[in-house]
Amino acid sequence: MSYDLLFSTVVTILSAIITGGVILVFVEIGNRKNREIDSYQYFVEPFLRKLSAYFRFIRWCKNYIQFPDNKTSYESDFELLIADMSKYGDRIIMGGGDFLYGDFEVCTIKDILIKINNIWYFYDKMKPCKLKMDIENSIAAEYIQKELKNIGFDLSKEDLSIDLIPKVSDYFFSTIYQPIKYKLERHDCYMRQYAFQTWLVTLCVSCVFLVLCLLLFVPFSICCLKFVTVFAILILGFCLLVLGIDVETQIKWKERIVLVYNVFLSVIKKNLRKYYKNSVLIELFFKVKCLHYCPRKGMTFFLIQLIFNTTILVVCVSDFASN
Repeated sequence: MSYDLLFSTVVTILSAIITGGVILVFVEIGNRKNREIDSYQYFVEPFLRKLSAYFRFIRWCKNYIQFPDNKTSYESDFELLIADMSKYGDRIIMGGGDFLYGDFEVCTIKDILIKINNIWYFYDKMKPCKLKMDIENSIAAEYIQKELKNIGFDLSKEDLSIDLIPKVSDYFFSTIYQPIKYKLERHDCYMRQYAFQTWLVTLCVSCVFLVLCLLLFVPFSICCLKFVTVFAILILGFCLLVLGIDVETQIKWKERIVLVYNVFLSVIKKNLRKYYKNSVLIELFFKVKCLHYCPRKGMTFFLIQLIFNTTILVVCVSDFASN
């Protein structure tokens, strides 16, 4: 095969991989992500309506709670939690309606529900309880009954007293949140994995695009052209493999790889500290934290951390080997 014919064939294959193969992978990942979002919205919006009702309930109760002058630590923590929850109530009372999908990330919902559970916990620790709430004949009593009905809490056997707040909080956490906790965490893991897949495919298509650009300006030998073709086909195969493997399996394998990486990092640190002291580079390496994913910082921070850890590891090991 002549060089011109081979060059033309390679350019055609690379262009087809970019415009046909990889683009279809992007579209499929987007479709799966949209289906996951639709499924998540189906069960989370009823939950958010009840959560909004809970926030309004706390907001109406807040103005009628009487705290003692000398508050204990549990009473102070209880007051802070009530104030924190009532802020969300202020937002939806002033804005009207309920919180919707997109207003909270999964990690934020988890933090809020931990605080809701702590309301019951701190109240249970207050023995004897010095707090009072006189709301029976107030204007807010009607609104509170309405919100409790929206939550699904049975008020027929309860009085409008301070005991109502921890009971409703416990009911919300155990009866409403706990049954869907797994679904929330599953959705969070799936969305992170889809973001990771998108990043991987973007990296792959960038490599193919870079090679295609180099072909236009840099003369490649016949062997290099063949290698580039095989490399691009392998990249396409990898992208298709990302679609072929189940998402849960990918998540499990990624967690195992990160675990092995962190164990390896710890072993290297331990051995370098033994045999290679008084080095600024090694001390920098000791400050490198184990790899972990933080939902608030996102996938970009996770990947930057991975690249940074690996770079420092390679430099340290190379420097150690040379000495």
